[in-house]
Amino acid sequence: MRLVAALVAALLLAVPATAAAQGDDWGVTRDPFDKKVVAKLKGILARNPSDADALAKLLTMYRRYRTVAQLRDEYEAVLAKKPDDWAALVVLGRIAKGQGDDGTALGLFERAAAVKDDPAVAVELGALYRASGKPTEARAAFDKALAAAGASKATRMKALRALADLALGAKDIDGARRYFDQYIALDPGNAALRLELGDALAQAGRHDEAIAVYEETEKRLGKDPARRVEVVARIGQALEQKGDDTLAVAAYRRAIKLVPRGYYLEVELTARIVDIYRRKQTLPELLAYYDKEWPEGRRGHFEWDTLARLYEETGDQEKAVVAYKRAVAKSPYELETQRRLIQLLEAVGREKDAVAQYEVVVREAPGEARFQIELAERYWRTGDEKKALEVLKRMESRFPGDAGAQSAIADMYLRWGKDDLAMAALERLARLEPDDPAHLVTLGEQYHQRGQKDKAMATWKRIANTRSATGYAKLGDVLAEHDAPAEGLVYYAKAIKLEPNNPELYKGRAQIHERQKQFDEAVADWEKALSLWTKPSDRSSRREARRRIVAVLQRWDTGRKVREYVDRWRAAFGKTPPDLEAGHFLVAYYEHPTRAHKGEPRATLERLHQLAPDDQDTIQDLVKAYVAAQMWDEAVAKLQRLAELAPAREREVYGQIAEIMTKARRDKEAIDWSRKALEKSPNDPVAYERMAARYFDMNKFEDAAAAYEKTIALDPRNFKAHFELADIYKLLDKRDKALDLYRRVLRQSTDDDQLLRAGKQAIVLAETEGSLGELEKVVAPLSTILAHKPVYRRILVELFDHYVEPLEQRTRRGPSEVRAAARAELDRLGKGGMKALLDALADESDPSQRAVAVKVLG
Repeated sequence: MRLVAALVAALLLAVPATAAAQGDDWGVTRDPFDKKVVAKLKGILARNPSDADALAKLLTMYRRYRTVAQLRDEYEAVLAKKPDDWAALVVLGRIAKGQGDDGTALGLFERAAAVKDDPAVAVELGALYRASGKPTEARAAFDKALAAAGASKATRMKALRALADLALGAKDIDGARRYFDQYIALDPGNAALRLELGDALAQAGRHDEAIAVYEETEKRLGKDPARRVEVVARIGQALEQKGDDTLAVAAYRRAIKLVPRGYYLEVELTARIVDIYRRKQTLPELLAYYDKEWPEGRRGHFEWDTLARLYEETGDQEKAVVAYKRAVAKSPYELETQRRLIQLLEAVGREKDAVAQYEVVVREAPGEARFQIELAERYWRTGDEKKALEVLKRMESRFPGDAGAQSAIADMYLRWGKDDLAMAALERLARLEPDDPAHLVTLGEQYHQRGQKDKAMATWKRIANTRSATGYAKLGDVLAEHDAPAEGLVYYAKAIKLEPNNPELYKGRAQIHERQKQFDEAVADWEKALSLWTKPSDRSSRREARRRIVAVLQRWDTGRKVREYVDRWRAAFGKTPPDLEAGHFLVAYYEHPTRAHKGEPRATLERLHQLAPDDQDTIQDLVKAYVAAQMWDEAVAKLQRLAELAPAREREVYGQIAEIMTKARRDKEAIDWSRKALEKSPNDPVAYERMAARYFDMNKFEDAAAAYEKTIALDPRNFKAHFELADIYKLLDKRDKALDLYRRVLRQSTDDDQLLRAGKQAIVLAETEGSLGELEKVVAPLSTILAHKPVYRRILVELFDHYVEPLEQRTRRGPSEVRAAARAELDRLGKGGMKALLDALADESDPSQRAVAVKVLG
């Protein structure tokens, strides 16, 4: 019994100690950064530094429990002891690349490659060279990786894929094909890769080879119609590019049969078929085909819409109206078809029917504000003010949260002279977007124009309700522009209090001070802004600030103040050490022609360059000064220095040197430098364009034409080059080529000025060459297809002005076959051109077009 009692007592005494021990142990925080795991991962990387999984896990641990910087330091310590530790170099290179530090990564991988040949490192090097614009070095690295890859399928595929892309970039189609073929041998089931090869061959004009690749791909896809259809469509496109229109149409129709009815590819491929028939001037034949192919009972919206467009283009406007009506009956929500129907009804003079169709659209698509706006316009134009206002009133409640709709409503009220309604609409707009000060500015302007200046001021001051620096600054500008500069400055002060380090605010306030001739304050604000523009990207802003300060000083105290500052700048620039900012101010002062001293600003720029030899802006300014003084060699020397400082700018610098050599009449050197610029970027259309300009300035027109041709081949949408080349072709008496370029602009450009210029030039040339009829076959379809661009109609009507009268004269004179041909041509023009002439006749905004339409129709 005593023994039991003793044991119990011993146990009771032991419990607190055990509990305490457990408590102490539980209070310890274990470091989750497991050094054993880290050591294991580093061991894996020491054996295979390209192990992506091991590095990812290691980086995750360091990001979570340490820092990546610490990991880099640890590997740097390894390199400090052993600079040629290959694994450490590779791991550090991969870490740097992952952090976006490609320059450091490239250096590390180059060091690793010097220690040991490794295909994975060569792939990394190739990718970095390629990203840094060094295709030759990239290709060499990937070739090395491919040669060393051995049985590593993944490395071979990476290298081959990259080499194929590099070859394509260099326009080396044969090389690209070799790489693609090797890649495909490794992954024969990769249809996407085969398509890429086919596309590359097609783009290079090797259509038969492309078609063969596409056909092989189609066979491999077997019974997968969803993927086969895209391949068949590509076959059709390649055939079309090859010029085999008949087979292209057959391929497109075969592709259409592979897709469900209404599928997007049916629409796209049908459009291509229409383009082919249009180009061949055989649209009536296509109409007959579709009339038979699409039984009337099975036609849906797409079929009726396609037929309507074809009827419209071939001049059968009544059938087009019927077909459009059937199309919208099938699908009232197809708004583009509704729009084309309305435009056609208006073109044939059925204004009431057009308005009725607008009413249908508004009922069917009440959420489409634009049709309601247009309906209101039509009502107003026909004198039905009541209905026009009712439409807008309904829109006010239907689109209460649509700022675009409310803005359009306000605009229409203003144009119609309904000022009270306009003001209410503008108020709604301001409430709808309270953070957009533009609405309050517009509303205030309306009050101001009506003489209600108090209301205008009250409205503008609501801009301050945003309580933001931007809002206060905007209010300051508005008040200053409306005879309240003192109040404007008060709000600028509030803006600056909120954002005291925003240089744009000081710039805005400085401009108000300038207008008020408060020159002292203006200079102070410009100087403050200048002190806040400190980033390299602020260089242009700093330059502007200096120029503005000089301009303000020139106006201050009849110019005496600027002389005081110039003396101050000269003293500061002349002291030891010199104040570089003072030197830049002197340049800003001297660069104005009326303030230039002998040898200035060149002398100041030369000293600035001595003091800061790596300042690229100073070098550029010094080059301009040397060019102005015709010191050609000095200018070239500085540009060469700039190329050394900024290798990435070599192409730009070499182009500038070429321009300088052209001005110096040193033609051979100009061409040599142009070629050097071209070598830096052999597929750069801008470089070829500049070389073409060099040749043109030297009167070497054949060479200029060749360079412009290359420019256009590389950049088909450079229409400026099209016009330049056309002018050269005319000088070389190659008018057919010039006319072809103008036709190309008409087909491809979207800019109205370019289209009008090309149209006018083409008409003049075609009239000289006797080919106005051929030109009409290009312009007439464009006028129909792109009816929303009136510029095509203007060109077509102008062409009729030059073409119809001579044709009419031929119907009355000459041999019978000439008269018959002229009559047939007039009949053809009447069928296809009537819509354009009627549109021109209805266009009240262009009296000259109406006059031509009357003349031609008469």
